[in-house]
This record gives sequence, structure tokens and C-alpha cells, in this order.
Amino acid sequence: MILHHSAIEIQGKRVFERLQFKNIGSSPKVLENEACFMFLLSGNMNVFGPTQVTALKRNDCLLSQCGQYVFEEVQKPQEEAPIVDMVGIFFHLDLLKELFETGPLPSVSKAYLAYRMDEDVALNHYKQNIIHYMDHPAAFSKEMQWLKLKEILLILAQTEQAPSVAHLLSSLFTPAEYDFREVIRGHLYSHLSLEQLAGLCNMSLATFKRHFQSHYNTSPALYFREQRLANAEALLRTSGNPISEIAAASGFESIATFNRQFKERYGKSPSAYRMR
Repeated sequence: MILHHSAIEIQGKRVFERLQFKNIGSSPKVLENEACFMFLLSGNMNVFGPTQVTALKRNDCLLSQCGQYVFEEVQKPQEEAPIVDMVGIFFHLDLLKELFETGPLPSVSKAYLAYRMDEDVALNHYKQNIIHYMDHPAAFSKEMQWLKLKEILLILAQTEQAPSVAHLLSSLFTPAEYDFREVIRGHLYSHLSLEQLAGLCNMSLATFKRHFQSHYNTSPALYFREQRLANAEALLRTSGNPISEIAAASGFESIATFNRQFKERYGKSPSAYRMR
């Protein structure tokens, strides 16, 4: 449920945005031609990039270059869903080149695929200013919008010790390359649907399934099931963690599904297997 949404555009492009919601679950986010910096004001989130999962808590910051992501709100069992409140600043290369008057961007190797950052004093001060202007848009003049857009890039360039703003921009807008198997390894135990995994690979579901079959010679459903069961079996042998935690850590969304599939695979329930 969306509780609040507001956005401010520069030259017809969304640059500043505030979003408050709860009980949305997970949703894909495509940064096709823009990068993003985000302040998480409240709530907890997992951000699934192509090869990793980034956990965010209140007052964390996130820097994301162009790419495919899945955002998932995190809710503790038996508790009411918290309100997720975030402020985002979106970077459009044509606007930033106009703002900084940069020439061709330098070649860089550093990637910012859902890169979590701590909020320092400069970022906290900037955040408070942006919240004020988002709450009072009449006071947010065009000149101030351009200044605040430039300011956040200067802060980030200093925070990340980039040689220049041009290097930071290049890293944000250089498409990341990754191997198909690397994406699969990064999400063996994630609660992502096949559609969401296909999106992270920038593929249709049908194309994703064909690639999967050619790489692993089996279906995604069978492969993920075997990998998750093997991980759970190893944890049962080597750890004293509760079975419910082992099931969740191995990618099973329900304990009932885990118990049934584990017994089918190993001939005993997880609790009986641990006691043998």
C-alpha cells in the first residue's frame, strides 16, 4: 500500500522522490538509463542485485548504478509491517554532463551494484535539507534543485575518494558485466521468483529457462530444490540452529514445504535426521 509519493523533475526527468509504503512485499526496479542514491528513513529492506543481496536498515544509504534490481521490504514474523520511508535522488547522465560540463567519461572498474553506505555528517545534513524541500516544494526553486543535485555528487565523490566527479559518474553509468552462473550462485538461497531472477539477468522468463537448461542441464525448479536441500542438510549436521532458521537460510519460504521436501529427499524429517 502506497502511503505517500512525491517527486520533483528537472527538464521533465524525475530527480528527487519520496516514497512511503507498507505491505508491498517485493517489486522489481529497473534503472535503465539512470543511477540512484537513496536514503532509507525508516523500515528495513533487502535489495537484490544481479550477484548479491544488500540488507538495509534505518538510516542506511544506497548507491546504485544502472541495472536491474528487486527491492523487498523486510518484516519480522508476527509483527505488524513497518512503514518504509525513503528519499531517492536519480542521476541522469545528460543532466549531469550539462551540470558538470564533463567531456568523455574516463574508464573505471569500480562497480556500485546496490552499494550500501553509512550516513556520515555531510550526508545527514544533505538529507535533512532534501526532506525540508520535499515537504515544501514551493521553496525548492529550479536553481536550488540544480545546486542540490550537484551537491550530492560532490559529497559522494569525496566520500568514495573518487579521483573526480567524472570517475564517479563513469562508474555509475558503465554497464556491469556478469556471468549467468554468477547470478545463479548469488541467489541460490534467495526468495526470488523465476520471473525476478530473469529480470536480474535482463531476460524474459522463456529466455532465462533456456539459458538455465543449457548451463545446468536441468530445470531451475529441480536445481534450486537440490541445492537448497543440500545446504539445509549440511547445516543440520554442522550447526545447532533451529530448524526454522535453517529452512529460511536455505531459501525455503515455509517450514511445511521444507519438511516435506527434506523427507522426500533424505527419507527422514529434519528433526529425525539431526537426531540420527
